[in-house]
Amino acid sequence: MHAPKKVAWLAMFALWVSVCFAEGTPTMSTTPRSEPLVWQGAADRKPSQFIAIRVNEMRKEGSGLFGIGNSPSLAGSMPDPRIVEGNRIGTDGPVVKVKAPGGELPVRLAKGSRLVLGLVDPQHVICLLLAPDTVADATLISWASSQRCG
Repeated sequence: MHAPKKVAWLAMFALWVSVCFAEGTPTMSTTPRSEPLVWQGAADRKPSQFIAIRVNEMRKEGSGLFGIGNSPSLAGSMPDPRIVEGNRIGTDGPVVKVKAPGGELPVRLAKGSRLVLGLVDPQHVICLLLAPDTVADATLISWASSQRCG
């Protein structure tokens, strides 16, 4: 094989690999992207902070070629990963995103739902609480602190 053909073949192969192993799938969204908060098992920890959001978007996270991104042997992988995005309730802050296993999301979670995230540190969520309609926005955090979380 001639040198120019090798270079062209390698370039095409590199492009193919980068497309196949790209994290996530392209999606259209009106919100800017940033690193999401990440769900962890509670392991007898209690939340040190709560954040209340109104859900704007929920989507399944891509797993790469042949689902390799969800391999249990990879650090940070989780079963059936989902991304939930929403705006903080009561503030004009940036969009909040959380990545969690689909099985950890509340069953009736939908766009427009109010969700309270229990955090153990600035990056890790240990519980996701779906707020009932009877709880006022102004009291969501105090409601969440009275719930079993984690």
